[in-house]
Amino acid sequence: MNITRRQFLSHGSTASLVALGGTVAPGLLRRASAAAAGAEHQGRILVVVELNGGNDGLNTVIPFEDPNYHRARPELGIREGIHRLNEQFALHPAMGELAELFKRGRCAIVHGVGYPNPNRSHFRSMEIWHTAQPEATTAEHGWLGSYLDEVSSNNPSDLNGIAFTERLPQSLRADHANIPAVRELESYGVFVEGELDAGVKRGLIKELSESGGARGSAAVIDFLTRQASQTYAGAEELRRAAERYQPQGEYEGPLGGQLRMAAQVIAADLGTRVIHVSLDGFDTHANQPGMHAELLAQLNHNLWSFLEEVDSIGRADDVLVMTYSEFGRRVRENGSRGTDHGAAAPMLFFGNRIQPGFHGQPPSLDNLEDGDLKHSTDFRSAYQAVLEDWFGTPAKEILGATFPKLAVL
Repeated sequence: MNITRRQFLSHGSTASLVALGGTVAPGLLRRASAAAAGAEHQGRILVVVELNGGNDGLNTVIPFEDPNYHRARPELGIREGIHRLNEQFALHPAMGELAELFKRGRCAIVHGVGYPNPNRSHFRSMEIWHTAQPEATTAEHGWLGSYLDEVSSNNPSDLNGIAFTERLPQSLRADHANIPAVRELESYGVFVEGELDAGVKRGLIKELSESGGARGSAAVIDFLTRQASQTYAGAEELRRAAERYQPQGEYEGPLGGQLRMAAQVIAADLGTRVIHVSLDGFDTHANQPGMHAELLAQLNHNLWSFLEEVDSIGRADDVLVMTYSEFGRRVRENGSRGTDHGAAAPMLFFGNRIQPGFHGQPPSLDNLEDGDLKHSTDFRSAYQAVLEDWFGTPAKEILGATFPKLAVL
C-alpha cells in the first residue's frame, strides 16, 4: 500500500492517526528527574507481574500443616511434592526455583493481602488494585501513573514506564507522564489505517516529526508534530534496545516473552522506572489442578530466568519484582474441581534489597468472612513500601492516606 504525506495528514482528526503498539500515543519517553528520588534511589526499577483472573493463594503458598485447609479441599489440597519454606508453609510443587530464591534470601511473601469490603468482580477489583482507591468509582489515574507524573520531566530520550500489554493498564494511566503499551520491541512504532511496511511507517512519522507543522490547522498540526517527534524518538530508542542486547536466559510462553523484553529495556538503561507484565488464566473455576500447575510453572521458570538475567548484566540490586492478583479464591473447593472468586491472597516480592521471609499475619482458616479469608494486610501498605522505601517518594499524596508500615524493603 502506498500512502502520501498528504493522505497521512488527512487522518489527523482521528484517533487512528498515531498509535503505538495498539495504544494511542499521548506523547512518549520523558526523562525521569534524577533529583526527584535522591541519589540513594536512582536507577531503581519496579517490575510488576499481574496474575490475571484471581490466583489461588492457598494453593500457591500452602498451609500444609493446617487441617482446616485439607478439610476444605479434599480433592484440591496439595500434600505431595511441595517445597517447604518453614514448618507451616510451602510453595506449590511447580515453584521449585522460586522456593530456592526464598531460601537464598531473595524472596519475601506477604500474607493475607486485600482491602476492606472486598469485591469479587474481576473488573472492579482490578480497578481497585490499579487505582489504590477502593472507595472511588470514577478514578482515572493509576497509582503508578501518579508516581511517574511526579518524577517525569520533558526529555524525550528516556522511558519512564512501559507495559508489555496490548492496552495500557489503568495502574499506569497518568496526566502527563508518557508511558507506552508495547507488544513487541522490534516492531514497536506507529500505524495508520491499512497495512504498511515497518520502514514506511517509520519514514512517515519521521517526516511528520521534521515537518514543523507546515500544513493544515496550525493548532492541530502543531500538536501532531510534537506527538510525532516524541513517538519517533521513543520508537527508535526501543528498537535500538532490542538490537543492542539479546537476552541469554531461557524464556517460555507469553510471560517469558514479556520478561525477555523487560530484560532488554533494563540492559539498555533507558531510565525506565516501572515495567508491567502479566500472565492470564488464573480464573480456575473448574479443573484447577492442571491449569494452576501450568500457570505457576510459567511464573516460576520465567521469573527465575529473568532474575538470573538481570544479575548477569549487573542490575540485580536495581530491580524489584512484585506479584499480585485482583483477589484470591474461596477457601472451600467447588463441585467442579475448582475454586471460586475469593478475597485475600499473598503477594510475592523478589530482589536483592528486600527483607526476606514472611510478612504480615497469616490468614486464619477457621475465622472466615462469608467463606473467604479475611485480609490482614492492606494492599496499600505494600504500595506505600514500594513508593517510599524503594523509590524514595512520599506515598500519602498518591495513595490518599498513610497505611500501616510493611517492612518488606
